[in-house]
Amino acid sequence: MVHGTMQDDMRACLSATGAFMNATSPLRPTSRVPLWIFVLLALAIICWGSAFAGIRVCLQAFAPGHLALLRMVIASLALLGGMVIMPVRLPVRRDLPGLLLMGFLGISVYHAALNYGEVSVPAGPASFLVASSPIFSILASMLSLGERPHLRAWLGVLICLVGVSLIAASESGGLHITRAAWTIVLASLAGGLYSVVQKRFIGRYTAYELVCYAMWSGTLFLLVFAPGARQAVRHADFAALGALVYLGVVPAAFAYGVWAYVLEHMTVSRAVMFQYLIPGIAVLVAFVWLDEVPKLLSVAGGVLTVVGVYVVNAKAQRAVTVVGRAAAERS
Repeated sequence: MVHGTMQDDMRACLSATGAFMNATSPLRPTSRVPLWIFVLLALAIICWGSAFAGIRVCLQAFAPGHLALLRMVIASLALLGGMVIMPVRLPVRRDLPGLLLMGFLGISVYHAALNYGEVSVPAGPASFLVASSPIFSILASMLSLGERPHLRAWLGVLICLVGVSLIAASESGGLHITRAAWTIVLASLAGGLYSVVQKRFIGRYTAYELVCYAMWSGTLFLLVFAPGARQAVRHADFAALGALVYLGVVPAAFAYGVWAYVLEHMTVSRAVMFQYLIPGIAVLVAFVWLDEVPKLLSVAGGVLTVVGVYVVNAKAQRAVTVVGRAAAERS
C-alpha cells in the first residue's frame, strides 16, 4: 500500500481514547471534521503510499512470506515500546474473535497477499489495484454498519476509478489481470474489510489498543512463514534491511495507529475515499526511490483521482448519511 519527530506525532495522534462513538457522548459521523484530522489522515496515506516501493526493494532479498512476518515483528516491537507512554488493556473475552479477525484480514492476509503480488507486479500498478479497497469498505459498511453513501459519494467513486484506470493503463501498458494481480485484489479486499471490522471496536478501545491488537494477532498468524526467516536476515544487504525497518516502523506501526484514530472522527465511507490518493503517492515515491518515471497519462489519472476525492468530501454533511442512531452506537 513518512518522519523526523515520529515519536511525538504518535504520542499526539494515538493517546486519545475511543470515547467519541459511544452512546453517552457521541460524535456524529456527519459532524464537521476538524482540519487536523485531515492532516493526520494525509500522513497515514503518505506512509502507505511509500510502502509499495519499499516492498519492491525488500523483495530483492526476502521471500514474500518472510517479508510479511519480519515487517510485522518490527512493527509489533515498536508498538510494545509505545506502551511505556500509552498503556494497553487486555481485550474483553467476547471481543476476541472480532479482534483476531481484524488482525487476520488487515495484517496477515493483506500484507502476505500484497507481497506475493508485488513479486511480479511493479509498485505503481500494485498500488492502483489496492485502490479498489474503498469499494469493498463501502459495500461492507452498507451491510454491517448502517452507513449509506450519498449519490455524491458514488459519483466520486466513479471519477476515482476512471483516474486509477488511466494510471494503470499508462504504467503497465494496459494492466493485464494476471494471477499476481488477482492476489493483490485479494489484499485489497482484506484491507477494505479490515476498516469495517475495526470500526465496530472504536469506542470500546483506544486507537492505540486497536492497532496493537491487530498487529500482534496478525503477526501470530504470519508465524507460518517463520522457517528460514532468520537465515534471510543474515544474508540480506543493508538497503533491504533499511527498507525492512522503515516498512515496519512507519507504514505499519505509525500509519495503522493514525488510521485507527481517524476512524474515531469520521465514517468509514468517507475516510477510505482518501485511499485513492495512494497510487499517485506510490508513483512519486517510486520515481524518487526506484527511478521509475511516471508517464503523462499517469499524471492525468492522478489529477482525476484527486478530483474524485474532492467530490466525495465537498459539503461532507451531504456526502454520507447514517441510517439510524442505533447503527451509529453499534459502530
